[in-house]
Amino acid sequence: MTAVLTQNGTLSVPLDQGLTLIAQSLGPFGTVTMRRVAYPKSLVSWHREASGGLLSRLGTANESVSEAYDIAGSSISLASVPATWHATAYLGGDLTCPLQALDVGTGIFFSNEGVCVGHKEDVIMANELIVSEALLAVGFTLDISGTCAHSSMGMAAACENLLRQSHKLVKTAYTTADLIAAAAMAEGPQHDIQTTVPVALTQFVQNSSGTFFVHTNVLNPADPTFHVYGWLYLIEWLQGVREVVEFAGKKSAITALSSRNAVHVGPVNPLEVPVNVAYFGRSVLLYVSSILLLVACLACTYIVATKGCIEGFNMFSINRVTGLVWIGRPLLVLRGTTAICLLSTAKLDLAENNGFYHFISEPQSWFTTIMATGEVSWLVYILNDTFSIITKQHTAIYADASSILMWVASAVWSLLVPVQHRITVARSCTVVSVDNQIVCRSGIVAIGNFQRFCGLFTLATTLVPLTYLVQRCRFPLLADTGLRTNWLYATAYHHYKQDGWVYNNVYHIDRASAAFNGLLSMPWGKADTVVLDIKTWRLFVRSAVCLDMTTPPHLAHTIPLI
Repeated sequence: MTAVLTQNGTLSVPLDQGLTLIAQSLGPFGTVTMRRVAYPKSLVSWHREASGGLLSRLGTANESVSEAYDIAGSSISLASVPATWHATAYLGGDLTCPLQALDVGTGIFFSNEGVCVGHKEDVIMANELIVSEALLAVGFTLDISGTCAHSSMGMAAACENLLRQSHKLVKTAYTTADLIAAAAMAEGPQHDIQTTVPVALTQFVQNSSGTFFVHTNVLNPADPTFHVYGWLYLIEWLQGVREVVEFAGKKSAITALSSRNAVHVGPVNPLEVPVNVAYFGRSVLLYVSSILLLVACLACTYIVATKGCIEGFNMFSINRVTGLVWIGRPLLVLRGTTAICLLSTAKLDLAENNGFYHFISEPQSWFTTIMATGEVSWLVYILNDTFSIITKQHTAIYADASSILMWVASAVWSLLVPVQHRITVARSCTVVSVDNQIVCRSGIVAIGNFQRFCGLFTLATTLVPLTYLVQRCRFPLLADTGLRTNWLYATAYHHYKQDGWVYNNVYHIDRASAAFNGLLSMPWGKADTVVLDIKTWRLFVRSAVCLDMTTPPHLAHTIPLI
């Protein structure tokens, strides 16, 4: 196989000294296979518990722990050399490349970039978090001076400072019993790394005896002061910054750790975030609220202009009448559906403590819940209006009761059985394109409850006919006593109080109630009133009410609906 590779130009003869050393160590070229190595389960379990416990303590830390964390500082670059290499110079760490130029520090290991370069050292990007995690694994055997003696390129002082501050942080955040338990938990993955998955650092080195290819386990039992660096290498592997590949030949196999790989960090593609529906719903809510506020302001203007000559009972129908006349059923359906969606959603907030962010679930106040459940009444208003052609005169006696009953029922349900969030942690990855794209899902955070959504919707559609049937049984012979007119919307006809506003068999509507009904009026001259009906977008002129000794004075500011 080596001859074939030489003949087709893959290998150049004579071989570089570094490639010769690799062939002597692994076996002839063409017989060496490469296999990516998966994380040992024990190592993953340890990392999950150690990092999770550390972040949990820091996120809920007291003042002394927070101060120790702040003092630890930011990330630094650490370069290290195992004591077992006994080297005076280094010629690169990529076992797929020829020898590189002499250097005083450890050369970079192999990487997925496949570039052979010299004078580039392999470093660890260490910060207080991963160093503290490594110290938890090392336990009480920590020797800070001995550990930092492995540093190269003049990094010993920075190494000692970071380790001392991180060690202080760990001792402040953990009790002695916790530290003992954390060190014991690391014994399993340490044994696996030393035996089952012997992850190694590789390097071409030179000393007085010659040039050699060396490799040593990251947690070499013969070099205990290097274990802090070994755990830092393993943590970077777990973070996806490095990878481990097994090179297996006829003579032997080496499970080698790679150099740091470039990690691409960028913002989330806004096109992949489903916010369009939420944005549209919010815009509709703002539109509906704005129209209600506008009509309320118009009504207040008419109240002042007519010196309070209005039917106060009609003011309670502002949402029902104004919503159906000025806004329309489709948008009200959306507002009611949005209200049900919010009531079917758990409250999960993002909180910050000591620079760490986490989710907290705080119960919503009873007042906010009661006010929010009132928004479900919009669906009841639409059902009342839609079926008023069937319920007829009974609409006036059951519609308000159905909306109040719906409000109370949904409020009690939301208060007694609030919606709870659900979190499922189950990481799974799918290879979309080999060596190009992989999609991973860490789990699911569900804050919505579809069963609650369906339940509230069913409650609304059930209470309306149920309330109607009850009132129909109570008042089977109820007569229709109001005066009908084409000017009056059906909902306004059933909910406006006409007592005291009918004169000469004509219903006179006050201007504020007329505004709810879509009738905008303005005096014109001395005896006329111009009326704009927004339901038909037509202008009408109505003669003012002629007052005599028998005419009630409050009718002077009304619009006769002839």
